[in-house]
Amino acid sequence: MPTRAVIFDLYGTLVKSPSLDVRRALLSEMAAAMDIPHSDFVDVWMEGFWERQVGVYGTEEGHLEHIARRVGVAPDPQRVARAAAVALTFDRESLDATRSDTVDTLRALKDAGLRLALLSNCGVGIPVVWGECSMAPYIDVPVFSSTARLKKPDPRIYHVALQGLGAAPSETLYVADGMDDELTAARNLGITAILLDSPDDDLDDPRRADGKAWTGPTIQYLREVLGYVE
Repeated sequence: MPTRAVIFDLYGTLVKSPSLDVRRALLSEMAAAMDIPHSDFVDVWMEGFWERQVGVYGTEEGHLEHIARRVGVAPDPQRVARAAAVALTFDRESLDATRSDTVDTLRALKDAGLRLALLSNCGVGIPVVWGECSMAPYIDVPVFSSTARLKKPDPRIYHVALQGLGAAPSETLYVADGMDDELTAARNLGITAILLDSPDDDLDDPRRADGKAWTGPTIQYLREVLGYVE
């Protein structure tokens, strides 16, 4: 059956994943804006990782207020607003960090008549700023875990994307770097899953266990996806 649609992962796929040093700097700046000791802020931030990705706190401000209360500090609206602005700037910058062939690949797929979706495990800030980025005009169905209240590898979030695309699994490709068992989950649904193993990235990252063990189709550059739809 011919390919009618492509679903892309975001971090590590369409955009480069922020380095550990960059993520540490973000948390340090946010902790300072909140006037909360760095270690206390990071501990609560990390313990709420899953909840943040499925939108439990509603907004970035809601999450920061939760962190303040969790460490025994009354949330200060001005400090919360400053820290939320830091997080939103980080999200904008992360969406600007596209791979060199991202936009050209998306444009070529659209020109070929395919429907495109995004499927991302992310916090609440990414959906807020998504419409500002260079990729947004080419993505027909953006699906974010924090608004869908589901995250990969839950098969239900893949079905959200498929329904939005109006495509069957057998007509769809899923392209990703192998985080969160996302490739195996897509393949189990009957989607053709493709690993992006970029020479610029670290496949030994323990979070990419699915990618490291992958034996299915593999590409090194996003533009190679075009060979799977021609």
